[in-house]
Amino acid sequence: MAKFGIQQLRNANQRLLLRELYQNGPLSRAELARRTRLSRPSVSSIMRDLLDEGLVAEQGVGVSSGGKPPILVAFLDEARQIAAVDLSGNRLDGALTDLRGRIQARVSHPLDRRDGDAVLASLFTGLDRLLEGRQRPLLGIGISTPGLVDTDTGVVHYAANLHWREVPLAAQVQERYGVRTWVANDANMAAIGELGFGKGSSGDSLVLLQAGLGVGAGLVINGELYLGAGAAAGEIGFMGLPTCDEELGGSNGPASGWPGIVNLETLAGSQALLAQAQRIAREQGIQLPVNEQGTVSLSASLSLEAIRAPLAQRIAPYLGLVVAQIVNLIHPDWIVLGGNLRRLSPPLLGLVQEVVDQMTPSWLQEKTAIVLSAGGDEINLKGAIALILSAALGVI
Repeated sequence: MAKFGIQQLRNANQRLLLRELYQNGPLSRAELARRTRLSRPSVSSIMRDLLDEGLVAEQGVGVSSGGKPPILVAFLDEARQIAAVDLSGNRLDGALTDLRGRIQARVSHPLDRRDGDAVLASLFTGLDRLLEGRQRPLLGIGISTPGLVDTDTGVVHYAANLHWREVPLAAQVQERYGVRTWVANDANMAAIGELGFGKGSSGDSLVLLQAGLGVGAGLVINGELYLGAGAAAGEIGFMGLPTCDEELGGSNGPASGWPGIVNLETLAGSQALLAQAQRIAREQGIQLPVNEQGTVSLSASLSLEAIRAPLAQRIAPYLGLVVAQIVNLIHPDWIVLGGNLRRLSPPLLGLVQEVVDQMTPSWLQEKTAIVLSAGGDEINLKGAIALILSAALGVI
């Protein structure tokens, strides 16, 4: 037991030193000891291990304080690569990056959604293509997926859009590729991405609202992802909202079972947005753009001001109500709009703020900023990268 405790302490100290080098390096061993309050012998011993692993390298000399100039140690961004995959849209999007999240290779292809096995085969095909470009050892594989996901075990309990139920996805991918794999819900991945590469920082609290095929929320409380009792926190798409407009929600209908009440997902999910965009196009005589499959492209349609502005007007009161209640209940530092909510801005952001102004005390508003995702369309991939960097190395 004592040996286990010593090894755990050494691992924690190693992560502490790696984090310091990642964020502030290159640094001398003496400066590392001063910043981390570890003993110089401990720093030197751990540095030897990190040098052997190829994660750091000696790189130049620092300024002398009276004796021999100190040798600087730097974190090696190219020491490993990370594979990240996003399954939250109609296509599989993948990226191969260095340890700073800089993309070095990409892959994108349609997801076969006939059944769960077809989706899994699409995932393996995408990963096979992506890893053909691998030039260095992989630190890990990260997968962003819609649905109810246990991040600790990598089991997808339920993902309706992917026809998955109780799929041990992390274990299956790890067995195929021999690389440690992390799986998380797409909204949670986006929240992690914002914390690691976007608006947030360590110690911040943020709620990220993500609209894609479904609508979800990722919650970060005091710098840590909050998953809830069953790892399913953030299923905000099921939130019921009052409406008098029977056409809102597209072909999905009320979906709540209560007259006059609709779920947020039936208002802001991609199918609902597409149905509403087509309704607006018919009313205004607009020809909507199509993709290579010949079907209407929602993302391209939302780039049209004539579609984006009236659509933002229609959903802003409902989304504003949701955002206002989040401010009142949780009062985070940031509320971040991502996915199609980001594409509906700038008009959507201002309209949501107007609703919040009416429903939230001013002293609460002053401390919570409502912003657009800084990561854009790649925030889920960035979240997968940030999750691996945090879990495997502890550097962010």
